[in-house]
Amino acid sequence: MPFTYLSTPATGQSALVRTLWIWLLSNLGGTALLALDFSFKYPTDLAVPLVVGLMVALLSLACVPLAWPFFAMSRHACTELRCRLLALAGVLVVFGVAHMALLHWLPIGPPSSLLSFSRPYLGAAVLAVAWLYRPRQKTSKVVYA
Repeated sequence: MPFTYLSTPATGQSALVRTLWIWLLSNLGGTALLALDFSFKYPTDLAVPLVVGLMVALLSLACVPLAWPFFAMSRHACTELRCRLLALAGVLVVFGVAHMALLHWLPIGPPSSLLSFSRPYLGAAVLAVAWLYRPRQKTSKVVYA
């Protein structure tokens, strides 16, 4: 006898997989936006955003364990709006903590100098959360037992 079940976007993947997807999409998107910005200002220095992107990817990989609990909580308490808001809060909190840690540990200078490099990554991370946690129609699958 067949039975149906509903799969929602939050229960389709584990929280760790979603965290890694957001990490990957934010790093690829942020590096692409940074490279695009640099290509207009300094067309001969295209290697700079690529090296910055590589360093940001390595440094932000250490932040994945900080972001994972937010995505785990959003997976368990998933109503459409609450799920997206919790995932967005996770991105913003981890971005703020990482930004403050970099300002504290590295002699970068004023916060605006770091923000000019990290703003594309924040934008890409917010877009990745909006895309991964977008409202979808529930699909029903028929499983024959």
